Amino acid sequence: DLHSFPTRRSSDLWQTGATAEDLAALTQKAREMGESLPITAQEAASAMELLAQRGTQAKDILASVADVSALAISQNVGMAEASELLGSTMTNFG
Repeated sequence: DLHSFPTRRSSDLWQTGATAEDLAALTQKAREMGESLPITAQEAASAMELLAQRGTQAKDILASVADVSALAISQNVGMAEASELLGSTMTNFG
């Protein structure tokens, strides 16, 4: 569940240079997305984790995860697929 977000996902996020404050902000963002969008907070957190695994910095994850969800919703794909697509695009085109 989302309460384990900081502990389950922290190893990938710490590697991006995330601070404790970043983890709190990411957790809050995932909760907000789960409440306001047709995705769950866990799906948002998983998308954040996938972006972190690609080497995306915590500040960039916060800035782009709404775009991931918009892409997923508009294209009717999962958050993981949208995260992978956006992550690949960010890597290839900076």
